[in-house]
Amino acid sequence: MERQKFFSEIVGLRIYLALWVAVGHGLQLSGWLKGDNPVHWLLLRTDAAVYVFMIVSGFVITNLIDSQKETYSKYIFRRLFRLYPAFIVCCVLGYLILPAWANLVSRVAWQNASGWQEYASSLEQLRYQSIDNTAPHFLLHATMLHGLIPTEVLPKASTAFLPAAWSISLEWQFYLIAPFLLSLRGKPFAMAAGAIAMAALHLVFYRGLLGHYEVASSILGVLVFFVVGIVSRLAYERLRDLDGNPFAWSALLGATTLAVLKDPIPLGIWAIFYPFLLWPEKAGVAFRLLFASKPAQILGEASYSLYLIHRPVQVVLAVMVVSVVPISSVGRQEMFITQLVAIAAALPISVAMYYWLERPAMRFAKRLTSQTALAPPELR
Repeated sequence: MERQKFFSEIVGLRIYLALWVAVGHGLQLSGWLKGDNPVHWLLLRTDAAVYVFMIVSGFVITNLIDSQKETYSKYIFRRLFRLYPAFIVCCVLGYLILPAWANLVSRVAWQNASGWQEYASSLEQLRYQSIDNTAPHFLLHATMLHGLIPTEVLPKASTAFLPAAWSISLEWQFYLIAPFLLSLRGKPFAMAAGAIAMAALHLVFYRGLLGHYEVASSILGVLVFFVVGIVSRLAYERLRDLDGNPFAWSALLGATTLAVLKDPIPLGIWAIFYPFLLWPEKAGVAFRLLFASKPAQILGEASYSLYLIHRPVQVVLAVMVVSVVPISSVGRQEMFITQLVAIAAALPISVAMYYWLERPAMRFAKRLTSQTALAPPELR
């Protein structure tokens, strides 16, 4: 890869993944915690959306590292400023809304909904850990390594303050090791040793020998998704030269994934999307409108902020509604409508965050890393 290629279709994909997570969380707060039907079940699989995000991250970071050829210090400093500002702001907001969230959950009319008592109990524990045991969670979140801590060491370590931030820790863990992973290619023995080591650590993780986790917040449990993204980018040029039909390959890969994998959703989505990424010029108008249009690009750029901010907005709007309407008259359908309105409100907020918080932070990091102190020796 001589220079960085910009994949606008991936930018567009991100907004749909972020919306999937937001709608799933809206269903949860509205009392639908179990899949009453296939659509509910799929929307509640917010973890699958996050796993696709991981594949995308592996693809994009590989593209970045191979094209920019920057030092590790410069690379990791810029990655830090990509995640940190919005992460910190939304963790603070999450901390502030947790008492109201827990109070709301204890008062809604659907206390007998399937899974609701477990949800309320988990949220109360989250409130206690975040509000009454703040110090250790604050210190861990400051490093963005909170996802590495098992529940035996600190309960709710991965989800304190802002539950969705467990995946931000995963992202940061991947950023830290991505250059090392890419340095192994072209070295057969090193690649084999690395694969054996990763498989062994993965097995140790899933046997619970490193402790137990509320969500898959350790890189050892989900590294395979990042690796799929890495391989997808490294193989991109060779596969693109095949000049294939995206519709045929998408159908074939999607069906194969569905038939082979026990949980085909994350890799299945990527298997269906990837052929269109390879040959976008043959993908048709609908694909370009969905993923490469101007609205999709603007919202896609803001998807990181939307992923983080939607939960605080959803909770605040729900609390506002029940403050003016008797809570006993707010049913699950009314709450879900409120949640959809909250998502609509969160979209412009996330766009504003991207332009006024994320982009300035990225520009600051780029400007700072251009200084002599962090420049490669040959550029000094």
